[in-house]
Amino acid sequence: LDSELTLAERCEFEAYSSLMLRSFYPAELQFLWLDPYNYSAITHHWYSKQMLFGYNLYYLEKRRRRAQAYIAACGRNETQIMLDAVEAINLLSAKLGDNKYFYGDKPSSIDALVFGYLAPVLKLPLPSDRLQQHIQGCPNLVRFIESIISIYLPLNENQIKQQAASKDKWNARRRRAQKEAERLNLRRATAKEQEASVSFVS
Repeated sequence: LDSELTLAERCEFEAYSSLMLRSFYPAELQFLWLDPYNYSAITHHWYSKQMLFGYNLYYLEKRRRRAQAYIAACGRNETQIMLDAVEAINLLSAKLGDNKYFYGDKPSSIDALVFGYLAPVLKLPLPSDRLQQHIQGCPNLVRFIESIISIYLPLNENQIKQQAASKDKWNARRRRAQKEAERLNLRRATAKEQEASVSFVS
């Protein structure tokens, strides 16, 4: 995969690998495992369907605790984690530019690395989608991901039909979670206004 890369390019791959692990991976954990709406609507539901009942509950709780421990060890709050991930996405977008792949006209390890991190966040129907929206705001990265999917992960006709049917169901779950988040935010805002009014009267 990397036989045609120069020594400098191979070293640069190691640097980008470290960047994604430090700056993007915590945000991915935050959004998939710790965000309550993404977790309940997408992560929990998907894993539960893939595993036997009983074991799925154990596995999900274990993975979530590991994510919490990892985030805590990072020593950064949610806002800083998000900002670091956005910066990493911007660096990747600048590095890719108008090229089809990061190095030359054939994919290499860095393409596999970036695809592995970005594609799930881009493609999952996440209710809390701030990170997803930022990736969508980088057309070259979206084009890069779609190109790899079409060339290296093509679907047959039956798979396309199944995906379309499944997509409607997942998007419905996404919309329900987003509405619930809006209702909760409205209740919080109303409660704060009431508290402020009471304080003002007092």
